[in-house]
Amino acid sequence: MENYPRSETWLELNVGDVPKATAYLQNQGLSTCDELEEIPENMHWITDPAGNVFLLASNEESS
Repeated sequence: MENYPRSETWLELNVGDVPKATAYLQNQGLSTCDELEEIPENMHWITDPAGNVFLLASNEESS
């Protein structure tokens, strides 16, 4: 598409404990970038060093 500078693929990482996974990733040098798009408070956007975007979400069914 002419009006898009590049294509993007956003991947979803489903984890059992979002706060624990977020803390682990932050300890590894990855930070959240929740300003990308509004999402529920129990999720986070993260990017890897190559700039790939991931949605960190819970794999537990909400009741």
